[in-house]
Amino acid sequence: MSHPGATQHVGAPHDRAETPAWPLPADALLALAADWLWVMDAQFRLVRMARTDGGALPPALSDALGRAPWDHPAFEPGSGHWRRHRRVLWAHQRFAQLELGWRSPGSRRLRWCAISGQPLFGDNGHFIGYAGVAQDITARKRIEQTLRATRAQLSELAFYDALTGLPNRRLLLDRIEQALLHQVRAPSWCALLFVDLDDFKAINDRYGHAAGDAALVAVGERLRRSVRETDPVGRLGGDEFAALLPDLSLDAPTAQRIAQRVAVQLLRRLDAALPHLSHVRTPASVGVLLFRGAHALSTLLKQADELMYRAKGGGKGRWSLSGTPTPG
Repeated sequence: MSHPGATQHVGAPHDRAETPAWPLPADALLALAADWLWVMDAQFRLVRMARTDGGALPPALSDALGRAPWDHPAFEPGSGHWRRHRRVLWAHQRFAQLELGWRSPGSRRLRWCAISGQPLFGDNGHFIGYAGVAQDITARKRIEQTLRATRAQLSELAFYDALTGLPNRRLLLDRIEQALLHQVRAPSWCALLFVDLDDFKAINDRYGHAAGDAALVAVGERLRRSVRETDPVGRLGGDEFAALLPDLSLDAPTAQRIAQRVAVQLLRRLDAALPHLSHVRTPASVGVLLFRGAHALSTLLKQADELMYRAKGGGKGRWSLSGTPTPG
């Protein structure tokens, strides 16, 4: 089926007595800057497709003739899911810019097109199918994917420490603030750990900054392993780290035992030699502040910092709870 000015097309046999023809002159459709033209019958089977440049259809598209798009494995719905799209078709409504992914047989590379369609009606007003256009938007989709990846990387840089992978000061304090909001509604005993490496400058001076970086990475990993997966933990900056242990207990002695156990375990892990630098250790001083209920974060950090310095003044490699230095 063709008419003057039409592009070459591929047709598929079907069992309907009335077949939709190209409903508009080809020039009018081409003015839409389409890459493909297509026609569906009343059962929503693709019965005609053509490239506007007269070229051959990709095998994945020509193979779809005679079937509804959702019955062909090459097609993958994008922002317009099949169920929602079929409701539009059943209602015989126009649609525009339906994003559809498709793959050639045996290819892992996904291509994208944006499809727009118009319902067709016969002389007596009964529905006979759809006709429309499709534009190749693969390049645009790949640019969007690149932009999303870039935004994710920028977010990573904005909220995570590039060296250790832990939340940076900004994100850590925000997560602690969120945890503290829970204390307003349901007070319980918590512990704030303030960690500072002992003589970290000496590691850099004696073994070089690469060893210092390896030490910070090891400290971050060991701190992460010493607390629960959901506990806020991060690098405040330099060789200072912090972690919040929320909801330890409603009972003060129990909370104290848990906090002490975490502090002892952490100090033992920190004092272990680095995996690839057996001559380098990372002893630290830890301030452990127990508190219950709502408090200002700045006040909690100040008090935990003071406890850490008391531990350091008591001989380093120690933890201090309520100002009492205790050996690790």
